[in-house]
Amino acid sequence: MKSFAKINVFLKTVGTRGNYHELVSRFILVENLYDGLYSIIQIKDSDVNYLLNRIKI
Repeated sequence: MKSFAKINVFLKTVGTRGNYHELVSRFILVENLYDGLYSIIQIKDSDVNYLLNRIKI
């Protein structure tokens, strides 16, 4: 999965709401600059056996 970079053109605080700031911003997506995100899923044998027993295989 690609996580594209962005360039912030501006960021302006326009007010507050409670403990939060209200923001207005503009950014440009840079499609040829990105990080690659990867995940590894680990499945234990006990989980596989449990699932197989549940579906009666």
